[in-house]
Amino acid sequence: SAAKGATVSVSVKPSVGYTLDQLTVTDAKGNLVPVTQTSYNKYAFVMPAAGVTIDGVFSQNTPAVLPFLDVKSGDWFYEAVEYVYKNGLMNGVENDLFAPNATLSRAMAVTILYRLDGSPSLDGENLGYPFADVESDAWYGNAVYWARLHNIVDGVGDNNFSPNASLTREQMAAMLYRYITYQGGDVSAKGDLTAFADGSSVSNWAKDSMTWAVGSGYLNGVEGNALSPQGTSTRAQTATVLMRFGQALNQ
Repeated sequence: SAAKGATVSVSVKPSVGYTLDQLTVTDAKGNLVPVTQTSYNKYAFVMPAAGVTIDGVFSQNTPAVLPFLDVKSGDWFYEAVEYVYKNGLMNGVENDLFAPNATLSRAMAVTILYRLDGSPSLDGENLGYPFADVESDAWYGNAVYWARLHNIVDGVGDNNFSPNASLTREQMAAMLYRYITYQGGDVSAKGDLTAFADGSSVSNWAKDSMTWAVGSGYLNGVEGNALSPQGTSTRAQTATVLMRFGQALNQ
């Protein structure tokens, strides 16, 4: 139950193979109550004086028509690319390409998480100046402002963000870990970094997030039983992690 005027949050978790088409909230007299989408799978409304009814309309997913010339149905990353494209998390690059083997930049990474959170408006926020190398009108500007505002990203020294630098695997783990923390989610999973040949090479600042990412199954080992924390992530690998991450949020 909720008191009149309280903000009620609703998490939508469709069954596997289904997507939410519409969420409606009606009061005791059948009047619609305004609903706001607050993040990827969360909605909120203000509780009226009496009880409410919450209804969801779901549709069965159909395969997305991918516009990318470099993504074929037999590729190991096809399902992941389909997932991130259909959910608006990742787009292609120029010339109708997805560039699955290209590395993901730090700017791309924060933009993906910003979209995952529903690209919230920053109007009225006291944003300050995010980083010396980030212009507010850059295509990734709002995402970086948002990410720093919610402690999802740190700089790389000298008040720089290095938006065009390739994202490392431990940086990805840290961003996902902080995003879940920002969302109030469970980050208690613990993996064993010593099970990997290079587990001791994880940076001290990333150990908690890498332990969580391994324990949650978001990051697995690579060739030679290595974790490769300072290695880069390709766009295909990132799409795969995001698919696992998004599916876990909806479980």
